[in-house]
Amino acid sequence: LLWNSWVNVRKGPNGHIFTSEDENEVTGAVKRNRVEMKAVSGRKDLNGALADWWEKMEMLIRVAYYKTLKDPLPDGRKFSVVHAAAGCDGCPPGVLHFAMKIEAKKCEEPDEDKNLPLHIAALAPPYIRQNFEKTYGSRIEILIKKYPEASKKKNEKGELCLHIALKSGKTWDTGIKKLLKAEPRAIKIKDKSVGLYPFMLAAVGNTVMSKEEKRLFATSRARSKYTKSCWNEFDEDYQREEIDNILMKDKVMELDTVYRLLLAAPTLVKSAIPKQDSETRYLLNDNKILRQKLKDLSTKVSDMRRKENLEKKDYEKKVRFEDEELKYPFAEYSEPEPEIEEDISEVESYLIRDMLEGKEEKSKKTEKFKKFYMSRARRFFRFLKFGKKKQKNKYYT
Repeated sequence: LLWNSWVNVRKGPNGHIFTSEDENEVTGAVKRNRVEMKAVSGRKDLNGALADWWEKMEMLIRVAYYKTLKDPLPDGRKFSVVHAAAGCDGCPPGVLHFAMKIEAKKCEEPDEDKNLPLHIAALAPPYIRQNFEKTYGSRIEILIKKYPEASKKKNEKGELCLHIALKSGKTWDTGIKKLLKAEPRAIKIKDKSVGLYPFMLAAVGNTVMSKEEKRLFATSRARSKYTKSCWNEFDEDYQREEIDNILMKDKVMELDTVYRLLLAAPTLVKSAIPKQDSETRYLLNDNKILRQKLKDLSTKVSDMRRKENLEKKDYEKKVRFEDEELKYPFAEYSEPEPEIEEDISEVESYLIRDMLEGKEEKSKKTEKFKKFYMSRARRFFRFLKFGKKKQKNKYYT
């Protein structure tokens, strides 16, 4: 309200508020204020009423972003009007544009969490512009124009501005297109905190706001289309229908963002299929080892059961044998009679004699065979030596 009363609104003689974006239609104090703001290039140029007005603006921005008026800020944080204007909910983009004129280098400096103003603006919800406000573009667009290198830098969590913007529900037309134009390589970089590609983050949607917060935001957007009196004249059904239409458009824009991201990098569909990580590989190998151990144990158990069965069978046989002995006992051992002993000795002596005679006969036969084969061999060798000379002899042939 303080910003619009200084830049966009003027009061008539009857207290009626006139609004206009055209410089020719704005007269009086508002036109003079805009001229003074254009001439500012640093904090040294703030003088008089403009300095007092900006001091009030900084105090409101501090409370809105840091939630306190204490100076210094708690937890050792330092106040930066550029960072606060980039992330303040409901802060017009014109405030950020003017703050960057006063502190131009702040857009290149990270805060305590290593977030640049572009990271903060990517996380903040989009500003709902009123009909009478001057257009400056979105906060993301303003920061990229001033410092495009911020789109290539990561914060403390390893997130790019594109990742943060997609997580906060930004669509193709509300900042994603500008971020990709500043850093096209970001479309193929995974978000380290989640492990998802940009098109996946767009498919997940806004994870910062709850369903109730999304509906409240859609309500404020629906009310901004009409004046307060006109909105109050609508019945509840029409108001609900307007809010539902905005929510439906948001879902369509989310799908459109996913489509455009995939269209820009279609190869990510294949590469986004998750591969086996080191943990899954370790678990699979461990599972194989455990299965092999289970097999070994099962074979051991089966062997033990077989042994038990065999032992049972042997034990049963022994028991049966003992039972048979009890039923049919053997005759007691008695020493052989002397006559039987004489017969046994005679048989043994006969067998020994027969074996010796057989050996003598075998040795005689072998000597005969040796003499026969030796004579044949001698004839053969003689033929080899003298056969060629005697071939001419007719008697020999």
